Amino acid sequence: MWESAALSHRAIAVLPPPLKAYADRLVLQVEHSWEDLSDVDAASFRLGGCFLILSQFTDAAHYGVTVWLDRRHTDEKAALAALLHAVGIPAHCARGKEYSSHPAAHYEAASTPVPTPAPEPLLARILRTVTRAKDSE
Repeated sequence: MWESAALSHRAIAVLPPPLKAYADRLVLQVEHSWEDLSDVDAASFRLGGCFLILSQFTDAAHYGVTVWLDRRHTDEKAALAALLHAVGIPAHCARGKEYSSHPAAHYEAASTPVPTPAPEPLLARILRTVTRAKDSE
């Protein structure tokens, strides 16, 4: 499950450890898997129409539990709020994805494109140039 799902989800937050507490609260089955970095425990589930995964490296459990949201869902805040409500922890306990111990979370955060302003329409540039020319006469 983890190998196929890790690419289709993006990290959105980090919760305090341990993963087992969240799995027990939400009645989830935790899968023990591995990837190049280490062994990883993961649990996938659907909550309020959102597909989520909770994961934790077994040798770096103290870093927390990374929350992954399916890439098809765009409202990260609503998905995280629903999860926090379901597990019964306050919002200030969740940290940003930059605290994740998973390198994919850091890579995605670093490669997020910075929005650039749309180019000014040609007609607006022409009118501005003509207006400036008239003002300078």
